[in-house]
Amino acid sequence: LEVFTVFTIMLAVGSAGRRGPADFIKTRAISLLVPWIFWWVVYAIWKSVMSSRAGNPIFSWFEPWRLFAGPETHLWFMPFAFVATVATGLWMGSHPIEDNPSAARRSSLLWALAAGISTVVASYAMHALESSQERGEYIVQPWIQWVRVFPVILVGIAMVRGRVPGGYVRGLLPMLTIIMIIASGICLALDLKINAFQYAIAMVMCAIGFQVRHAASATLVAVSTLTLGVFLIHPMVFDMWYFLAPRLHIDQAFPLGTQRQAIAMTAASVLLSALATWILRKTSLRRVV
Repeated sequence: LEVFTVFTIMLAVGSAGRRGPADFIKTRAISLLVPWIFWWVVYAIWKSVMSSRAGNPIFSWFEPWRLFAGPETHLWFMPFAFVATVATGLWMGSHPIEDNPSAARRSSLLWALAAGISTVVASYAMHALESSQERGEYIVQPWIQWVRVFPVILVGIAMVRGRVPGGYVRGLLPMLTIIMIIASGICLALDLKINAFQYAIAMVMCAIGFQVRHAASATLVAVSTLTLGVFLIHPMVFDMWYFLAPRLHIDQAFPLGTQRQAIAMTAASVLLSALATWILRKTSLRRVV
């Protein structure tokens, strides 16, 4: 999630720089809000049917905060990505690339430090929110995820501000990686473990991803078109697994709560949701995946 957010922010800023504000906002809405609204309705129907079959009230799944996320909590990323990319894209897209490497390095360093500080703050906030939730206090779910991902928005901005004609300022990736690993270490020292490992791993993955360049094959491009659909559809496969496993005696081969079950369910969710996405992309619904 953290790696994906960094790339999302960077690509959005680049897109904003090539488009006018109105066109950029329209494109973001079509690619993020239209699928979100469509899947909000689909999952509302799905959750209502599942609730009814379980003998619960049809709308037992509904809480007011779901208006800003979705019937399935994973849908929170779509409105989040819209707000984050529009805000950073419109602001940063109007800032030209620094011609002076020294100025670019200073700017990216400031944003990297802000990202490191916000990692500690976000980890503390996440810890407090999780503790409140464990005590049974009401927590508005989407804001937990928004808080968690906020620091990597700043990482994406740091990457953008480190751009110079022909590439990035020298040492940008090591600097960012070191700052974020130090921030993660501070989180661990303060026993704020919720974000620490993910952020440290994410920055290493980003550093590797930007250093290793490889031409995209036709197969890789084709598979990449399925990824958003996998993200959107996979909770349905989870629900189907839990519903069908005892009825088809799948749980005998893959007992619930075991590593075998987790691996099998993960593989099934990826493959089946990828297949569903491939089918949908052959229809007029391709815009929603």
